[in-house]
Amino acid sequence: MPRLLVSQYSVILAKELGLPEDEVEKILISATLHDVGKIGVEDRVLKKPGVLTNEEFEIMKRHTVMGFEIVRQVKRLEEMLPGIRWHHEALNGKGYPDGMKGDELPLMVRIIAVADTFDAMTTHRPYQSAMEPGGAVDYILSFANKKFDADVALALKSIFQNGLLKMSRAGALA
Repeated sequence: MPRLLVSQYSVILAKELGLPEDEVEKILISATLHDVGKIGVEDRVLKKPGVLTNEEFEIMKRHTVMGFEIVRQVKRLEEMLPGIRWHHEALNGKGYPDGMKGDELPLMVRIIAVADTFDAMTTHRPYQSAMEPGGAVDYILSFANKKFDADVALALKSIFQNGLLKMSRAGALA
């Protein structure tokens, strides 16, 4: 079975938080498109097997704005733009690209940020091995009210504990 995608984690989180179906749909679309800007990032950076240099990280960080610029040209996707541009922002203002913080971040962004982080931590990448899902949940919880929204972090814990995410060594499964 394939692992879940950021968009699927985002939908599960949105439903756990009790969001209405129209909001869940917007989150699904935004989360599906959240990394579209990576098409503008050179493979030497995107697929680098080790830690990125400061210069390479600055290049990688541009994917949020590049994705925003691509998608904003489609009027029907206007409501999905926040999740594309700001999914690497943090409640404490130490994220990117705009250094937004706290209540400036829409719930859509807060959900996609947790889903994207969980996915990144539980998936094998060229630069890191996958972490056990429980460890990823604990990490996210440890940054609740700092980097991540506490309600979204607790929703992740709940869906993990309630078996809505069935885990295997290959990653999260439906």
